[in-house]
Amino acid sequence: MTMTNEEYLSIGASKCPCCASSNIAVTDHIQQDGCDAWQEVSCDDCNAIWHDVYKMVGYEIKRNPKN
Repeated sequence: MTMTNEEYLSIGASKCPCCASSNIAVTDHIQQDGCDAWQEVSCDDCNAIWHDVYKMVGYEIKRNPKN
């Protein structure tokens, strides 16, 4: 049984949503379109492939330029 989004997020996106294995591989490449981004993840046990989906929620200033 596949996990719901809520179940997947509640475990910190650390297990396969299809078989609950922690034997997962995350690609280094994050794809982005506007305020949306996604990253491919796969399970080495059941061979499922999915995208972890990210949404922009704001910004954080790291250095404010001197005027």
